[in-house]
Amino acid sequence: MVNETNESIYSESQRRVPVDTGNLKASGRMTPAVPGNPTASTTYGGTAAAYALIVHETHPTKDEYLVGPAKEAEANLSRAARNAVKVSV
Repeated sequence: MVNETNESIYSESQRRVPVDTGNLKASGRMTPAVPGNPTASTTYGGTAAAYALIVHETHPTKDEYLVGPAKEAEANLSRAARNAVKVSV
């Protein structure tokens, strides 16, 4: 469930990330959750680190290429987690 959500965030962020030289888009990385480490992540930076945040916050489209997809996926993840946990009395 976590990895599927992370894949969704990464895919949507790749669709939204502004492309000028392509360096920022190419810097996108997705790290899956693994046994013993349930944290998955999607990041941008690398050689584009100096301007990744600036582009994210100030691009004329106002389309937060990473936070937007993460917020949208949050509701789906919460719903999936609630459905995965069954409580019986």
